[in-house]
Amino acid sequence: MKSNLSLNHRILLSLFILIIGNAFLRAQDEDFRRIGTWAEGPCYAVDVASQVAYYGNGCFLVVVDISNPALPVERTRIETPALVNDIAIQSDYLFVANEDLGLRIFDISGPSDPVAISFFEIPGFYATILPDHDILYYMTNSTNGLYLIDISNVADPAELARFDLGDRGKMALAGDYLLAMMNPYERVVKSVALLRE
Repeated sequence: MKSNLSLNHRILLSLFILIIGNAFLRAQDEDFRRIGTWAEGPCYAVDVASQVAYYGNGCFLVVVDISNPALPVERTRIETPALVNDIAIQSDYLFVANEDLGLRIFDISGPSDPVAISFFEIPGFYATILPDHDILYYMTNSTNGLYLIDISNVADPAELARFDLGDRGKMALAGDYLLAMMNPYERVVKSVALLRE
């Protein structure tokens, strides 16, 4: 058992070095430099649609026109009842993971003026979200940490299923599979088809 953990640690370290090294080389190639700032608080989430950025600044959802990246212009700021942990955009909808409260859905068909259309209570802190057509994957650090939410009717989201995957992490879709990283040592790959059954 000890040798397997050691091997896993070596593999993770090797992957980390490759990823960081690759990112460092890309950063040098693209000559990254700061061209502007606008945040004055903790920002844990951001997503962009067209030339509009949506980011969480503490409990605020902030909408910024980034058509001129050197001079971002704040268009509006909406106070939410809790910290904005994650943000994801799908078509004309913005999904916000609101710390220990749950999921908030905004209509962003008027990009500079989001309209709150629904809320779905989900317990647990530090949520990450991932919309996939009519399903939204919502992972928290609570028991039954992965929620599948039906968002086919964004005005009335509904829980389809819950899965206990342990501590919260990041998620990604790869074809027909959901990849979830719960902590540095746990990785889960689940068939999307099996999750939806």
